[in-house]
Amino acid sequence: MSADPLPSSARRRSLLIRLPLLIAAVVVALTISRHWPVDQELHVVLGDAAPRVLELRVRYASPTGEREDWQREATFFYGPGQAPRVVNHAPKLASGDYDVEIEVGAGTGPSTRSSVTVTRHLQLQGRPVSVDVSAAVREALQRAAPPD
Repeated sequence: MSADPLPSSARRRSLLIRLPLLIAAVVVALTISRHWPVDQELHVVLGDAAPRVLELRVRYASPTGEREDWQREATFFYGPGQAPRVVNHAPKLASGDYDVEIEVGAGTGPSTRSSVTVTRHLQLQGRPVSVDVSAAVREALQRAAPPD
């Protein structure tokens, strides 16, 4: 007959010590994991305004932070007629609320160059989010067009 290395009461005591430590570690890991950066996915819809888009800048800021305290920023440059109808951007950000600023530079020539900034409050949770800026770009181009 082999001897049990720990009597049953000692095993229970060992389990009672380890179990709360394990539960505490899991709770801490779950709490911290909400603040870990994950791939977010933003689709900026340019639509029929895409051929006139020359530059697109996307900035992400915490709504509780300073406006100039950008957490991520990306700029895309396109030749005339080269911008896609939907621009995809996948920054690594913690899930949560963000103020997203989208600045679009567009034009059909030097005299019609215009830019427009669209700001949206978005909740990023690791799922795709779309922002349609096509109407704002069209309006900015109409304002910049020389009168006939």
